[in-house]
Amino acid sequence: MQGYQNGMGEGMENGMRDGIGLRQRVAELARDPNAKAIAIGAAAVVITPIVLPYAKPLLRGTLKSSVVFFEKTRGAIAEAGELLADIAAEARAEVHGTPPAALSASVSGSDSGSSNPEEAESA
Repeated sequence: MQGYQNGMGEGMENGMRDGIGLRQRVAELARDPNAKAIAIGAAAVVITPIVLPYAKPLLRGTLKSSVVFFEKTRGAIAEAGELLADIAAEARAEVHGTPPAALSASVSGSDSGSSNPEEAESA
């Protein structure tokens, strides 16, 4: 009892005198963004080992779908790039007055004269 009167319990006594209770302190911490981040991190550390075994099949399926989507998208982008390259080659050929078939033949490394005369005339 003597220690309480000498100031050892003064912190608790001041808290009660100021009217700051536990609810007000919790509400004050809830408004602090750093306290929210720490609470979310601590909750994630506690919950992850419990939830992960149940979520693993779902995560595996999601990753498989993502890989398939990525590969299809990469193929579509490559096709679009080829299409744009062909269109650009045709536009360059029209600007320079060279037929597109002759331009594509020179780009592929063969000579502009074709062994098939019909192919050269159709270009």
